[in-house]
Amino acid sequence: LNSLGLVYTFITQFLGFRAFHDEGKVMGLAAYGGRDYVDRFRKLVHLMPDGRYKVDMAYFSYDRYGQIQPFKEKFYAEFGAPRKPGEEITQRHRDIACGLQAVLEECVIHIIRGLEAQVETRNLVMVGGVALNCVSNARVIAETSFKRLWVPPSASDSGTPLGAALWHWHQDLGHDRTFELTHAYWGRTPTDKEMVQALDCAGVRHKRLPEGELIARTARDIAAGKIVGWYQGRCEIGPRALGNRSILADPRRAEMKDIINDRI
Repeated sequence: LNSLGLVYTFITQFLGFRAFHDEGKVMGLAAYGGRDYVDRFRKLVHLMPDGRYKVDMAYFSYDRYGQIQPFKEKFYAEFGAPRKPGEEITQRHRDIACGLQAVLEECVIHIIRGLEAQVETRNLVMVGGVALNCVSNARVIAETSFKRLWVPPSASDSGTPLGAALWHWHQDLGHDRTFELTHAYWGRTPTDKEMVQALDCAGVRHKRLPEGELIARTARDIAAGKIVGWYQGRCEIGPRALGNRSILADPRRAEMKDIINDRI
């Protein structure tokens, strides 16, 4: 999935977001777009037999110039001028995001179906930045024969230092494999004093509550339509909020998605 991930990353940059950081924003933006660009994106990635695919490098120059100049003129002729950071998001940008997401999903399903024809197991592990695309992952479970899917919490480049350390520990130093990644909470835990200092520094009014009262207050606030920043315990590895660093809101409210996108 590496070249697919590069395409997704550089088109994230084309849409005015931060490459390698804001792919999730593009995935969210895709939900607001139409399918005008789907066929155009199908020109960029050609599906081949046995789950293989090929990126058409007539549109890209990232193999030579990386982030400095990832696209060729043929790409701009097809998709127009890039959006500048902070520039208003137009319907064209939403449609481009939608087309990108749609074709990414098609490619992922194509690759996985090629794999399922080659292996007997119905357990699947996916890694890489593309594996953090929860919309395409949902389709993998719904549309292929794999029954169990596991994506490490640091599946993207953020997990490379951990993999490098484990490689050295086992391959170079010869230690047995004993470590199991059973949770994502490997960061440090700030002290109460540090948290109070951070709140004071930010000018945020704060009040300490007993745990029971805190939980009840949080539940009432969420039910009332407020947005809660939840911060507890050790920091999580990877780019997804898994409970210790989370933004919480009421999913029953149809307008809440727009509120969170607008405010956060």
